Order: sequence, then structure tokens, then C-alpha cells
Amino acid sequence: MRQVVESVGPIDMRLVPDSDLRSIVAAEKSDLRRVAAEKELAFRAAHRNAASAHAHRPH
Repeated sequence: MRQVVESVGPIDMRLVPDSDLRSIVAAEKSDLRRVAAEKELAFRAAHRNAASAHAHRPH
């Protein structure tokens, strides 16, 4: 995946699986890609937490 990202250029982080985002955060040399991956993971975590809180709310 990393070689593809490096050869392709800009990518839509919304389409990248969590596991690949974590790999980008851990090993990416490009600060922009690493920060974008961190932000996408944080967004997904916040979205999961919000959805979980909504699901457990009394009706």
C-alpha cells in the first residue's frame, strides 16, 4: 500500500482502511500524509464514539 501511495500522489484518506491509516501514521515520511491520516483516524474514532453514545441512549 505504501509504495502505491508514494507512486500515485494525493489520495482520499476517507477511502483508506484503518489498518493502512495506522501504517501511514507509523511510517510515512511525508508530514502532510501522516497528519492527514492522523486526522482521519481521529475523525473516525469520534464518529464511532458519537454513534455508540447515541445507540446506548434511553429512548
